[in-house]
Amino acid sequence: MKGSTVFRHDLFKSDVKPMRRNESFKKGVVKIVELEHSHIFHTCDDRGRQMEYCTPTGGHFHKVKVKYDANGVPVAVECGPPLKYVNKKTPVGSKKRIVEVRWMDLVNDREVRDDHRHVFEYVHSEELSAKRIQQIRASTQAALGAMTGGAKPEVIDNGPSAAEVGLDDGGDD
Repeated sequence: MKGSTVFRHDLFKSDVKPMRRNESFKKGVVKIVELEHSHIFHTCDDRGRQMEYCTPTGGHFHKVKVKYDANGVPVAVECGPPLKYVNKKTPVGSKKRIVEVRWMDLVNDREVRDDHRHVFEYVHSEELSAKRIQQIRASTQAALGAMTGGAKPEVIDNGPSAAEVGLDDGGDD
């Protein structure tokens, strides 16, 4: 039966860390501002597809890998450096790539990096299916409708996953 496949979803929350953000509008001029932030990581999306990256915050995200023991209990979470999407020009247009967060400071002739990492804390696990997710969404929509007098909330489409658009690992080619 469609929508009856059950999958496990684990949720993690990162600790709060300072991130570096370049607030300059001029190319080659770096003006770093440090901001506190955190991330959420879902092990799968609402269709049960495995996720590789945490939610973006402040223009970046991290590759996250969860390790499980023999009983399926999460025991360790690895967090990579901050990553961002960039458009790389190609002969036929442009291709979205994932690269590490860094800026070239031409004024001081140096590269500036943001290399912070996070520690992720386990929040909870649940067994989900497409049918269960539809029920949760319907319940949430009804609650929002009651709070807003029936006005429909704006639906935000985050677009396809990184795997769906064929993004590579962001390594320098």
